[in-house]
Amino acid sequence: MAAVDSILNEVIAAFEAAVPGQVRSYYLLGSYADGSAVPLLSDIDLLVFLRGDGSAAQADAARQVAELCAARSPVRLDVTLRREDELSKLHAVLQRSLKSGSRLLHGEDLRPELPEIALEPFRWAVWDGALHFVLQILRGVERTEFPLRYPDPDGEFFGYDRIRVPEWYPPDFRQGTKELVATVSRLCSALLADQAAVQVAGKREAFRRYAELIGDEWTPLVNAIFEACKLRWHYRVPPDAAGRAGLHALCERTLEFENHALERCRRYFAGLIAAGSPTGQAEAEARLNRLGRNML
Repeated sequence: MAAVDSILNEVIAAFEAAVPGQVRSYYLLGSYADGSAVPLLSDIDLLVFLRGDGSAAQADAARQVAELCAARSPVRLDVTLRREDELSKLHAVLQRSLKSGSRLLHGEDLRPELPEIALEPFRWAVWDGALHFVLQILRGVERTEFPLRYPDPDGEFFGYDRIRVPEWYPPDFRQGTKELVATVSRLCSALLADQAAVQVAGKREAFRRYAELIGDEWTPLVNAIFEACKLRWHYRVPPDAAGRAGLHALCERTLEFENHALERCRRYFAGLIAAGSPTGQAEAEARLNRLGRNML
C-alpha cells in the first residue's frame, strides 16, 4: 500500500500544480479503499471533483493531468473527473461507491452534501450493469439467447478464464479470472438490491452481504469465487492440478448461478413493462431483447 500511497500523493501534487485551487476533493474508491486490493492487478480508482460549474479550459487541463498521471503510474490508474455541481447527478452506482465505499484523500468532504440514494434508480443501474457484464465482459456479445450457455463450452474453465479486457492485466497474462469475479459481484449486487432492498458499494461488500442477507444455495459458490479467484489466486489461473480442478468446479457451476440471477432480472424488467410507463417500458424492453425475444 505504501507504493500506492506514493502514487496517490504524486497524482494530487500534479493536479495541485497544474490546476491550483481548482480541485475541491479527491476520493479513493474500489479495492484499495476497502482493503481487498490484489497487487499488480487491482486498479487505483480515483474520483476527482473540480470546483464550480467548470470551464472548457479547466476541464481540458484536468483531463491532461489525469491522462499523464495514468500513463506514468506503474499501477493501472483510473481517474474519473466530475464537477462539484454534478454531485447529485452521478450514476447511482458511483453515488453509492462515493457515499459509503470511498476514502477522502485530500480536500473538502462532499459526501455530507450527497442526497440519500433512492433504491429504484440503484436497482435499475445494478441490473443494467450486471447484464452488461454477463454479455459483453464475459461473452463479448451485445445480445444472446436465454438461458445462457457457457462462454466456451469446450474450454477447461468453460471460457470464464478468457481475457476480454486486456488492460485489466499485466502484458504477460494469457488467462485470468478478473472478468469472472467482477461479473459475479455485479450479479450479487443486483440480487441484493432486488431481494433485500440493499445497496452495496463494491465487490467485497457485495459478497459479504450476499452471505449475510440472502444466504441461499448459491452462497458457497459466490463466496468461493471471491475468496479463491481474487484473494487466494489473485485472478490467476492456478498452475497446480488441485487448484485447476477447484477452478474448473467453480466455473462449471457459474452458468447455473448466472441463469438464476437473470431469471430475477427478467422478472424485474418485465415488471417495469407491466407498469406501463412509456419511457421505462421502452428501456426495459430493450434490456430484455438483449436476452432474446423469449424473455418478453
